[in-house]
Amino acid sequence: MVTGVRVEAGAEPLDAAGELIRSLVHEVGNLLAAVRLSGHFLGGELAGNERRRLSRDVEMLASLCGACLSQIRPLLGEGGQRRFRVPPAALLEGLAQAFEELMPARARLRIAPARGLPEVAIDADAVRNLLVLLVAGAVSAAGSEPVSVQAESWREGPWVVVALSDNGPPVDPLPTWARPGRRGRELGFSVADRVLRLGGGGLRLHAKPGENRVELRLPRAPELPPDARPPVG
Repeated sequence: MVTGVRVEAGAEPLDAAGELIRSLVHEVGNLLAAVRLSGHFLGGELAGNERRRLSRDVEMLASLCGACLSQIRPLLGEGGQRRFRVPPAALLEGLAQAFEELMPARARLRIAPARGLPEVAIDADAVRNLLVLLVAGAVSAAGSEPVSVQAESWREGPWVVVALSDNGPPVDPLPTWARPGRRGRELGFSVADRVLRLGGGGLRLHAKPGENRVELRLPRAPELPPDARPPVG
């Protein structure tokens, strides 16, 4: 049986954002501690392959710090003037590039083509970084085990849905990630929930044996008048 949690668009008091920001800052502190530890080992004698792996880990940790910090502005409600028209395919291309650059070899990503979908009106940087955080959460939850992530997208009413599925350890289907004190993957769900709702979208989480799926609902951009559309052909 698939169990789902659906979060609708809406607004919350600022103290909810403040709690998430405090959790993000704590997470960044943990990531920086891991960077410092990795830097200590890089200063020692390491074989070539091990040094390259550790260097990649440092790059990933530093990028995740940036992805966490990039969510503070939209959590404070300061992203309203930064909404742009973005093709869903561009979001997935950005995710593929980040995955290739940052994720370990034990992780695999497959992206279904996003054809014929309307543009979405979003804070592009915030949503791209949300996708990276959510994928990184799935990879981290798998520990040293191989993990596969699939990304797909479709149109649904006034939204375009971007879904991330993974075969890692099952997530809690109950909304524990909506309570204070979130860390790790649960923090990623909470931040995505809040940021998407502030932008007029939402988040849904489904879990069943062998598959976790998180769906990001992104608001479709308004239709352009005929004289503003780019020429075809």
